Amino acid sequence: MRERTVAIIDRHCREQLVKAGLDPEVENPFPPDGIVPHELTHDIYRHYGSLVNVDDVRMDRDKVIARALDVVAASLIQQRERIHDLCYEHIEKAVMEQCPEDVHPDEWELEALEDQLRSRFYVEVDLSTVQDDIDQLVDTCWERIEASLLAREQEFGLYVFLYQVRRVYLREIDEQWIGHLKDIEQLRAGIGLLGYANKNPKNAYKIEGFQLFRDMWESIAQTVLDQVLQMRLSEEDKRRAEEGAEYESTLTKASRRRERSTVAGRSDGQMQRLDAAAKAAVAKLKAQSLGTRASDGLGKGVSAGERAAAAAAIAQMQAQAAAAPTPTDDEVIAASTAEVVASLKIQKDSKQSSGRRKRRKKD
Repeated sequence: MRERTVAIIDRHCREQLVKAGLDPEVENPFPPDGIVPHELTHDIYRHYGSLVNVDDVRMDRDKVIARALDVVAASLIQQRERIHDLCYEHIEKAVMEQCPEDVHPDEWELEALEDQLRSRFYVEVDLSTVQDDIDQLVDTCWERIEASLLAREQEFGLYVFLYQVRRVYLREIDEQWIGHLKDIEQLRAGIGLLGYANKNPKNAYKIEGFQLFRDMWESIAQTVLDQVLQMRLSEEDKRRAEEGAEYESTLTKASRRRERSTVAGRSDGQMQRLDAAAKAAVAKLKAQSLGTRASDGLGKGVSAGERAAAAAAIAQMQAQAAAAPTPTDDEVIAASTAEVVASLKIQKDSKQSSGRRKRRKKD
């Protein structure tokens, strides 16, 4: 943890040295004007999920490192304890549901508890030899679950493991909170009808709203626990954890989708206008070439005014393409020009052949 934290601080210091025009390749890099507190705090938060305040020590490298190490170490301990406490609470709740304290041990549903541990916590626990003690029963189940969590930590490393736990928490809170707001809106829309049942809508709204919030939080906890106990990481997931990739919220994703759709809509509109301009130019050139005669090559028989009109149409089309430059504008113009040339050649050949047929008939 120390090496990674110092590396993050050194990278930030080297970036500041480069901006100041100084040599970043020194043994203990540190900018003469001190660090930029909010940037370094953000970098550390991306990697560890801990908020380190270094405003008061920004001019001292050793104090910055010491502050970061203290805060990060305490934060990682809290994060690890949080997921362990979550598992313990759910195990204790499951044991109390199947083996209540006010029920004789002979009537405990040990087989049902084993099935529940298998389906909800993905562990196999043999409770056939457990003593008739509720505390020992909870400890036996917890030891097996704790071993599963420790196996995940050893498999992925504590840093990567806690990084993924934070991402799971953020994703579930983000998604389920949006669903909770929709449920609250529906509750608000229909709560006034309770007045017809001689109930206070305001009190009912408070009670129902709190119940919805509690259900949401329990759902978040259960979903996080399920995903942590079944955690499987790809190489891409591990790489993102090592880089400290930021979590992208649902609102951020929706905003980016709107931006992409807006840009795509503008691009489509530009292409439609360009295509319409190209078609208009082609139609105009075809109309102008209907009454012409070409005996020795393309362009003979076309008046100067017609040539000027065609050149003006092509220039207008090129100006529109330059005003909205896209990778396909030149292709549209080239295709339109080629279509005009091909059309003129076809019309020239058809007129010449029809003239020969007429002369043969006269002979």
